[in-house]
Parts: sequence; structure tokens; C-alpha cells
Amino acid sequence: IQQLRIILEKDPNYSKALFTLGEIALQEDRYSDAAIHLQKSVELDPSFGMASYLLGRAYIKLGKKELGEEAFARFRTLSAQELAERKEGKKRLTLAP
Repeated sequence: IQQLRIILEKDPNYSKALFTLGEIALQEDRYSDAAIHLQKSVELDPSFGMASYLLGRAYIKLGKKELGEEAFARFRTLSAQELAERKEGKKRLTLAP
């Protein structure tokens, strides 16, 4: 955790470090801390679906059902987009001469 804090001192907008701090806080049942770190991670990198998923879990644990459902919906949308992009990429590979 100390290394993550050092990284964030140098770059407070490093979304992956914020995500990891949020993930650790969630595992330690520190839901408020988790929500803070994960929300900032999502704000900095809206396409990072797993951050939205874990944010939804943190909100649900905090009793913020509506915010949790919004985060889960964002995760589902991002997951569907990623799957579609992967399928499109495979189609391009098979159609390439």
C-alpha cells in the first residue's frame, strides 16, 4: 500500500493505483475508502470497467443501492462494448488476406 501512495504522490491521477487502493479497501471492508478511490479511478478512466464493478460493490455495501446499480449498469455497458470490439477484431483477422 505504501508503494501505491508513493506512486500517487508523484501522479495523483494514476487511475490503476487508485483502483488497486480501492480494491484493497473493499477486501478489508473499508467501503467508504473503497468508494472514494474507485470513484476517482472511474472519473479518470471511464472505460475501465472493473473499477465500475468494484465501485458498485462498495456502494451496495454502503447501502447506496441506486449508486451501486448505476455503477453495475456502466460495467455491463463497458463489458458489452469490449466483447463487441473483440468480436469485430476477430472478424477483421479472419477476413484479412
